[in-house]
Amino acid sequence: NPYGPDLWRFVLDSAGKPRPYLTEWAPFNPLRDGAVHADFIALALISAGALFLDRRKTDRTWVLILGVAFLSALVLKRNIPLFAITAVFVVPRHLDRFVASSLERISDAFPAAVKVLLLLCAIGACGWTALHMKEGHPFNIRVPQDQFPSDLIQFIKLNDLGGNSFIFWDWSEYVIAKLHPRCRVFIDGRFSDAYGDRTLHDYFGALYGSAPTPVLDAYGVDLALLPASNTACIRLAGHPEWVAVHSNALACLLLRKSAHQDFLGRLNSGQVKLSPPQEEVFFP
Repeated sequence: NPYGPDLWRFVLDSAGKPRPYLTEWAPFNPLRDGAVHADFIALALISAGALFLDRRKTDRTWVLILGVAFLSALVLKRNIPLFAITAVFVVPRHLDRFVASSLERISDAFPAAVKVLLLLCAIGACGWTALHMKEGHPFNIRVPQDQFPSDLIQFIKLNDLGGNSFIFWDWSEYVIAKLHPRCRVFIDGRFSDAYGDRTLHDYFGALYGSAPTPVLDAYGVDLALLPASNTACIRLAGHPEWVAVHSNALACLLLRKSAHQDFLGRLNSGQVKLSPPQEEVFFP
């Protein structure tokens, strides 16, 4: 470990400090996140049931580690995989003690040929789902339209817009993939690995503070793509140097007037290109 004690400071800061302005760093809310993370809830219930029903002596150290991992997942959603990895080491042996015999009896009741047939059916069902459920895009990721403003990003591309861009955190890497080098984002998911503390402080201060324009002026930002309900978006839309040029229920695209006079002229004369409506978008 070439970092010495600083490594543990980084781990504690990363794993235990909630950042509600980042989706994956927010605390787990069963009412809001239950549908998306139903696997986490199921695994937690199975783990608790296995430990409770197994009356034999348990390894208290591993149970304690599992409990800490579970609490860390509640504090930060990004720690849910850590809980799952820990559960792999703790839960199976407890689960095995009271379900193994029942599973063996069920398995023995089926001939080998039936087991092979069921396995082939399962493989076939998985293959069919991959090839048909994504309408010809089995190896791509479906972009949820209620979470990513892909139509506004397409609008930027069609109209050759670009510049130093103030992009909402969750969308930055998607914008890099689609618009680099036309749009140079303020920060992205690499966070402190690629950006200094001052830059991060300035970004979130502008995103959630009361006066975003001084920061955007200092960094030479001339394009902003933000959630429509965001404080910075509302303030920029009412600022005389900025104008909202395109929006939907999710997001709003704003431009600095002095940097995009040509486009604004085309916008006023109705010569801009509009992105066609798309029911589904896939990445890449």
